[in-house]
Amino acid sequence: MIEHITWKDAVSTDPWTHADDIDSRFHMIETCGFIIKDDESVLIIGLNHDLDSNNWSCFITIPKEMIVSRTKVIWR
Repeated sequence: MIEHITWKDAVSTDPWTHADDIDSRFHMIETCGFIIKDDESVLIIGLNHDLDSNNWSCFITIPKEMIVSRTKVIWR
């Protein structure tokens, strides 16, 4: 199954920054791919699947608490 996921991602910054200038925003991310695993804590989405070996590449693990929306994609 293929899904389009919108989720909140962490943001990091390296330079020294005064506390008053630190922004508490996060990034909203869109990811689309094959569902590899969907359990109570994480959703794992992959981009490339080797059908012969059942190996995956370009996959991401998204904590369920960070997911804002999920939409199934119709694949014909």
